[in-house]
Amino acid sequence: MGSENAIPERRARVEIRDGLLRFNGRAVVPFGGEVQYFRNRDPHGDRAETLDLWRKTLDRMAAAGMNHVTTYVPWDWHEADEGKFRWDGDRDLDAFLGLAFARGFLVGLKPGPFITAEWPRGFGSFGAVPAWFRATHPEALVHRPGGGAWSFDPLGGSDQTQPRYDAPEFLAAVRAWFAALAPIVRRYVYERPCLAFLQLDNETNLWWSDFEDVDVPGGYDERQEYCRTYLKTLRGFWEELGIRDGDVLFTVNDSPFAIPSRRNLLADGPRKSSVALLTLDTYPKGLPLLDCAATRIMPSLPRLFPFLEAPVDQPFQASFFARLFASHSKKDFLYAAEIQAMNLAQLFGLEAKCDPMVTGQTLAQLFGSGMKGGSLYVMREGINGDGTLYGPAAPLALHGDATARWGVAARFARFAARHGLELAKAPHETKVVVVTHRALAAEEGEKGRIWSLDVPGVFGWLRMAGYDPAVADLDDVEGNDLERYAAVVCLRPDLLPPEARV
Repeated sequence: MGSENAIPERRARVEIRDGLLRFNGRAVVPFGGEVQYFRNRDPHGDRAETLDLWRKTLDRMAAAGMNHVTTYVPWDWHEADEGKFRWDGDRDLDAFLGLAFARGFLVGLKPGPFITAEWPRGFGSFGAVPAWFRATHPEALVHRPGGGAWSFDPLGGSDQTQPRYDAPEFLAAVRAWFAALAPIVRRYVYERPCLAFLQLDNETNLWWSDFEDVDVPGGYDERQEYCRTYLKTLRGFWEELGIRDGDVLFTVNDSPFAIPSRRNLLADGPRKSSVALLTLDTYPKGLPLLDCAATRIMPSLPRLFPFLEAPVDQPFQASFFARLFASHSKKDFLYAAEIQAMNLAQLFGLEAKCDPMVTGQTLAQLFGSGMKGGSLYVMREGINGDGTLYGPAAPLALHGDATARWGVAARFARFAARHGLELAKAPHETKVVVVTHRALAAEEGEKGRIWSLDVPGVFGWLRMAGYDPAVADLDDVEGNDLERYAAVVCLRPDLLPPEARV
């Protein structure tokens, strides 16, 4: 393929123009789901059986009218031992992408280095920085202010220590990981063009859990800038390897909501959008509701474990943040990188149930709120690294049978295939705007609740009252942007920075 920096004449062109995604000059609305080749595999590692599983899954999606598939690429799955990269057997990413290309899918690739994804052993684990790196580079790990390595595991598991984003040893290892992956990426950009999205890291803000319990200095703004610098570095690595904007669409993503028992660094759309296209992860049924029977047996349970009382239902999360994230992009475009299509299994046997009709409602809200592409997460149940089940109640069961959610996914795939472009071209006209400010996301407690629950609730109330409001972050507003609206709705302006008050 020549030198690693050579740019072939034949290239896949991808861009957002006139509010639409265009791939090789053709406007398209990508819609499909996440097929995790590393989880959707034969449990015994048989290559032929694994390839057959991939083939049947993609065939079924294509037959339903889907045109889009996404997957993480776990670093530790391919470099379990330092310097020894494996792309064979059930790790054959090239074969998986070849199957997607042959079926005409647009592909979204998410190579990390952090992929979140509850990998490798489900909730409480956070992939996929290899264990060998964390063992041999303790100086690169995040520490608590008082000393000792910080762990992502809410129970403090020592196997979930994580590197700092700015550690030179970590960035050097990431550069080597990207270089090993780059020949496959280039193949599906240039030779067999189907790769449209290349995600820089994944939910970069999420793992800053327990916000005040890591040794990175500064407050909200400083830590957001820390994340942005890291993302810019990752993009620079890819550009050095010959993958540039226009060859692929670089993306970043966020889950915009707070997580009970954790003080995660909530989304800063303006900063992330300065690096790449900001995309949305939405999980309106992502938090388990406390079982009422357990409360009756042990009345003190909510007081001892207040996170168990978190509301499970966030019905306007998808539509509100769809509008907000689209406004951050400045391109009238929203891509939903993860749309909840499974139950989330969490600690202590708790499981956030997501009825198939919730998936349908979420998709209807997203399509009706400006979504112009998205991926259901996940499309098929799979196997964690420790052999346990991942993605319960996904559209396709572990052995390939359709679940109740498959019918919902297939109906919306047919809708997107027939009417997606027509809907994507429809203008959004409104005289009402709901405004918020990223300063609300900077603090837990009342402000955090207003950001992630209360303002979306006001948005939903207006929508049910017959309005279809726009959404704007006051940090993005310039000049007289708000004057075109007849009404500006702001919840608790007294909590906003003085310069942002309407």
